[in-house]
Amino acid sequence: MRKIFVAAAAGIMAMGLAAVPAQAATGARETTTATTKNFTIWSPLKEGYLKGKLYARYGHMYFTGVVVDTTDGPRDYTFAEVRYVDRNNHPNLKRSRNITSAEYRFKPILWQENFEARVCEGNPSEDECGPWVNLF
Repeated sequence: MRKIFVAAAAGIMAMGLAAVPAQAATGARETTTATTKNFTIWSPLKEGYLKGKLYARYGHMYFTGVVVDTTDGPRDYTFAEVRYVDRNNHPNLKRSRNITSAEYRFKPILWQENFEARVCEGNPSEDECGPWVNLF
């Protein structure tokens, strides 16, 4: 009986030691430093900007950012547009809302490739946009 117990204990310990390297490898992948790219894009007349961040987390690429309008004019506004390809290979275009003397925060966007952004400014009669900036 004692031999069976010792054999069972040795088998359990061997399984536990075999599981440790697998857990260590998984932990190492999760703790690697993430790729991050911070950027700022100004509107054509420097009346507003997009301050954003592209980063990798758990094997996926994300974008988050803030659009800021720096003028005090009640009829002037700033907005930003981002276009990208998502993980289903669908092209997308997201536009922030028009802001006046405030800021707009983009919710995190999951993307896969071809990330571009531009900042626009305007008034109710016309918009002026800067060029598309290829960020990744």
